[in-house]
Amino acid sequence: VVRLVKAVAKRQGLLVVLRMRRGTDVGDSSALRSLLFWRLSGRLCDLAQEQQHEIEGGSKGVSPIIVLTIARCFPGAGSVIARAESRRATQHVNLLSLTE
Repeated sequence: VVRLVKAVAKRQGLLVVLRMRRGTDVGDSSALRSLLFWRLSGRLCDLAQEQQHEIEGGSKGVSPIIVLTIARCFPGAGSVIARAESRRATQHVNLLSLTE
């Protein structure tokens, strides 16, 4: 997924939306899915930040990547969000409901 996003971003800007949904899988391994989801979100956020640094450095032919992650659960300390916030590379909105 990360290589695909990187390849497409060479031609145009991208908005990548990641959404975690709860389901009723047989043999539900929600902890593993959650880990993989946040790991992918982190890799894509790192890629987006790298692209932004290249753009700010004056590189030609580099398009921006925006990553929007939608999930009910919020990862804990040490997560991609905590790392990005410490670098001021991301912003997040915590909504209690869709009417906010």
